[in-house]
Amino acid sequence: MQREKRETLKKQSEKESVTFSEFYNNSYLPLLGNKAPGSVHAEKILFTKWIKPYIGNMPFKDIFPLHIEKIKKAMTDLKKAPRSIEYVFSTARQIWNQAKRDGLTDRDSPTKQVKKPKYDNKRTTFFTHEQADILLEKLKEKSTQVYHISLLSLHTGMRASEIFKLKWVDLNLEEGIINIKDAKSGSRPAFMTSEVKAMFEKIKSQNNFFNDLVFTSNAGDTIRQISKTFERVIDELGFNEGITDRRQRFTFHNLRHTYASWLVQQGTPLYTVQQLMGHKSIALTERYSHLAPDSLKAAVTAFEKNLRLKKQAKVKIIKLEK
Repeated sequence: MQREKRETLKKQSEKESVTFSEFYNNSYLPLLGNKAPGSVHAEKILFTKWIKPYIGNMPFKDIFPLHIEKIKKAMTDLKKAPRSIEYVFSTARQIWNQAKRDGLTDRDSPTKQVKKPKYDNKRTTFFTHEQADILLEKLKEKSTQVYHISLLSLHTGMRASEIFKLKWVDLNLEEGIINIKDAKSGSRPAFMTSEVKAMFEKIKSQNNFFNDLVFTSNAGDTIRQISKTFERVIDELGFNEGITDRRQRFTFHNLRHTYASWLVQQGTPLYTVQQLMGHKSIALTERYSHLAPDSLKAAVTAFEKNLRLKKQAKVKIIKLEK
């Protein structure tokens, strides 16, 4: 009995002595096989530059919010962007949560008790119809698959991650409906335009081996990130020339943003746009409200017209009664 107790205490002591860096290198990194190479590389840089120098040599039991505050202060003093600080927090939190699952600590990540820096990450740029046509035409010349993925995002507002996971069983070509599963805010339907429907039918007719996935990587499995072809075409067309604010720069995500913007511009109610976009909160959709001044004005004009008609009808009734 005493021997078992000593063994248990020894194992517990060994667990408690594991440092943040040791766990990161020996246990966390090997689990990142399913992540995009670019994301793994970015995390390694953040860990080496910001996390390791402050808490790398410390065991989990000795790490507290104070140490995370030091990382935040160091980055703030060097004028690092709030978004960069949040990425560091996110990386540290993911490592900590994995350590908690592995039984190295029973505490929540200390990042939860440190106030995240505020930043405005709203993208306000969207493609004009002319720009979108030029972009799609150029993409079609460079890569059929990138063209297809871009057309799908532009015509449905689907996120890149939703497109990458899309399977043939999720498509109802007869009804023109796409069943988007396990999205950020839950499952939702998307509706095919005639161009999107024709695109799917063409891909299906050419898919001899019939992979479960609609779009695949060169290895035949799930795509991890948008091809660099998209970025190169954007650069070739000069869409980002002279733009230094990353929120104003055109990226693949702007296709989704453009879909919402065009819907609002044509007078689609914000609630409808929210459902089509899969926004959890209407607040996310309201960022597009400034694009609909004409439709908002038209709504008030219609309201005023209705008031006039009601008054006129009332006057007629009074006259008849006399």
